[in-house]
Amino acid sequence: MAPARSLLLVGTGLVGGSFALAAKAAGLFDRVVGMDRDADALAEAVARGVVDAAAREPSEDFQAACVAVPVAATADGLRLAVNVGAMLIVL
Repeated sequence: MAPARSLLLVGTGLVGGSFALAAKAAGLFDRVVGMDRDADALAEAVARGVVDAAAREPSEDFQAACVAVPVAATADGLRLAVNVGAMLIVL
């Protein structure tokens, strides 16, 4: 069995959520964990199956991190994603 490929999604809104759904549909990732400052947006992403789980802090080994946040929040999103030590995708 191949190791699970996981994505940390920082920003679960329209852009990030669309990326996550497309990446999962293409078979790029087996698991997507979402983070978002907006608790309602994160809860909706979990409820709709956009992400498999929600997190407050990255605590897993991820193969990639996607930062899809408003421009004003980009620096904070990048700080979170860089600490994961994975391939970084910025939308």
